[in-house]
Amino acid sequence: MTSLLKENVDYEFIAVNEEKDSWRIRFLTGPYPETVISFGKVTAFENNESDDATLKFDFNIHYSADEMLTDKDAGLQQAAGNVLVAILESSIIGNEILVTPSEDK
Repeated sequence: MTSLLKENVDYEFIAVNEEKDSWRIRFLTGPYPETVISFGKVTAFENNESDDATLKFDFNIHYSADEMLTDKDAGLQQAAGNVLVAILESSIIGNEILVTPSEDK
Protein backbone atom coordinates (compact mmCIF):
# COMPACT_ATOMS: atom_id res chain seq x y z
CA MET A 1 0.00 0.00 0.00
CA THR A 2 1.57 3.24 -1.06
CA SER A 3 -0.11 6.60 -1.02
CA LEU A 4 0.63 9.52 -3.25
CA LEU A 5 -0.11 11.98 -0.45
CA LYS A 6 2.21 12.37 2.52
CA GLU A 7 1.53 13.71 5.99
CA ASN A 8 3.35 17.00 6.71
CA VAL A 9 4.03 17.40 3.00
CA ASP A 10 0.60 17.42 1.35
CA TYR A 11 -1.56 17.70 4.47
CA GLU A 12 -1.13 18.07 8.20
CA PHE A 13 -3.11 17.36 11.33
CA ILE A 14 -3.95 20.32 13.52
CA ALA A 15 -5.26 19.93 17.06
CA VAL A 16 -8.58 21.45 18.05
CA ASN A 17 -8.39 23.31 21.36
CA GLU A 18 -5.69 20.94 22.62
CA GLU A 19 -8.19 18.06 22.74
CA LYS A 20 -6.43 14.70 22.54
CA ASP A 21 -8.92 13.08 20.15
CA SER A 22 -10.10 16.04 18.08
CA TRP A 23 -8.16 16.85 14.94
CA ARG A 24 -8.60 18.77 11.72
CA ILE A 25 -6.76 18.43 8.44
CA ARG A 26 -5.05 21.35 6.64
CA PHE A 27 -4.25 20.92 2.96
CA LEU A 28 -0.69 22.04 2.27
CA THR A 29 -0.52 21.35 -1.47
CA GLY A 30 -2.91 21.00 -4.39
CA PRO A 31 -5.79 23.24 -5.44
CA TYR A 32 -7.02 23.89 -1.87
CA PRO A 33 -3.96 25.08 0.09
CA GLU A 34 -4.65 26.20 3.65
CA THR A 35 -8.19 24.80 3.51
CA VAL A 36 -9.02 23.15 6.84
CA ILE A 37 -11.51 20.30 7.08
CA SER A 38 -12.59 17.67 9.57
CA PHE A 39 -14.04 14.27 8.85
CA GLY A 40 -17.25 13.01 10.37
CA LYS A 41 -18.60 9.53 9.91
CA VAL A 42 -16.55 7.26 7.62
CA THR A 43 -17.99 4.00 6.30
CA ALA A 44 -16.33 1.41 4.06
CA PHE A 45 -18.39 -0.85 1.83
CA GLU A 46 -16.96 -4.04 0.38
CA ASN A 47 -17.02 -4.48 -3.37
CA ASN A 48 -18.06 -8.08 -3.98
CA GLU A 49 -16.59 -8.06 -7.50
CA SER A 50 -13.06 -6.95 -6.57
CA ASP A 51 -10.72 -6.45 -3.62
CA ASP A 52 -11.57 -2.75 -3.55
CA ALA A 53 -13.83 -0.99 -1.09
CA THR A 54 -15.90 2.14 -1.45
CA LEU A 55 -15.60 4.84 1.21
CA LYS A 56 -18.50 7.03 2.19
CA PHE A 57 -17.60 9.96 4.39
CA ASP A 58 -18.80 13.29 5.69
CA PHE A 59 -16.60 16.31 6.17
CA ASN A 60 -16.90 19.93 7.24
CA ILE A 61 -14.96 22.92 6.01
CA HIS A 62 -13.60 25.02 8.86
CA TYR A 63 -11.51 27.44 6.82
CA SER A 64 -10.78 28.21 3.19
CA ALA A 65 -9.31 31.22 1.44
CA ASP A 66 -12.11 30.67 -1.10
CA GLU A 67 -15.20 31.89 0.74
CA MET A 68 -17.44 30.31 -1.93
CA LEU A 69 -16.03 26.81 -1.43
CA THR A 70 -18.55 24.27 -0.13
CA ASP A 71 -18.53 20.57 0.66
CA LYS A 72 -20.49 20.07 -2.58
CA ASP A 73 -17.40 20.99 -4.66
CA ALA A 74 -16.44 17.83 -6.58
CA GLY A 75 -12.74 18.72 -6.58
CA LEU A 76 -12.71 19.25 -2.82
CA GLN A 77 -14.60 16.00 -2.30
CA GLN A 78 -11.94 14.19 -4.35
CA ALA A 79 -9.11 15.93 -2.46
CA ALA A 80 -10.71 15.07 0.90
CA GLY A 81 -11.14 11.46 -0.22
CA ASN A 82 -7.50 11.25 -1.29
CA VAL A 83 -6.36 12.55 2.10
CA LEU A 84 -8.69 10.15 3.89
CA VAL A 85 -7.26 7.21 1.94
CA ALA A 86 -3.72 8.36 2.77
CA ILE A 87 -4.62 8.61 6.47
CA LEU A 88 -6.24 5.18 6.48
CA GLU A 89 -3.31 3.58 4.66
CA SER A 90 -0.85 5.16 7.08
CA SER A 91 -2.96 4.03 10.04
CA ILE A 92 -3.17 0.47 8.76
CA ILE A 93 0.58 0.30 8.15
CA GLY A 94 1.24 1.72 11.64
CA ASN A 95 -1.42 -0.54 13.16
CA GLU A 96 -3.13 2.56 14.57
CA ILE A 97 -6.62 2.22 13.13
CA LEU A 98 -9.71 1.83 15.28
CA VAL A 99 -12.63 0.06 13.63
CA THR A 100 -16.07 0.05 15.18
CA PRO A 101 -19.08 -1.82 13.82
CA SER A 102 -21.77 0.26 12.20
CA GLU A 103 -25.22 0.04 13.66
CA ASP A 104 -26.92 1.40 10.54
CA LYS A 105 -26.07 -0.39 7.34
